[in-house]
Amino acid sequence: MINGLEIQNFRGIKYCKLEDLSQVNILVGRNNSGKSTILEAIYFISSLGENYDEIRKIQKIDYLIRRRLEERIKEKIEKSITSITKMNNNIVNLTSLIPNIRH
Repeated sequence: MINGLEIQNFRGIKYCKLEDLSQVNILVGRNNSGKSTILEAIYFISSLGENYDEIRKIQKIDYLIRRRLEERIKEKIEKSITSITKMNNNIVNLTSLIPNIRH
C-alpha cells in the first residue's frame, strides 16, 4: 500500500506531495489538472520493482511511451479535423474519423 507520494518534475507536475493516503483514494480535478500524471508516476515507479505488466503483456516503460505517442497523434488528428470543420462550417463526428488506438 502507498502511504504517501512525492512527485517532482514529472510531465506537467513541477512538485506534488500527497500524504496520509489510505486504502481507497479518489483523485478529483478539472481536465488536464494532473490526475492521470499522478497515476502514471505511480505506474512508472512500480516498474523499478517489476518492469513487466502481466495484464497488458508489455514492458511498463514501453506502455507509457506508446501511450504518450498515441495520445499526441490523436490530438494532432483532432486539431486538424477541428480546423477543417471550422473552415467549412461542417459538422463532423470526430470519433468516426479517428482510428481506434489500442493500448
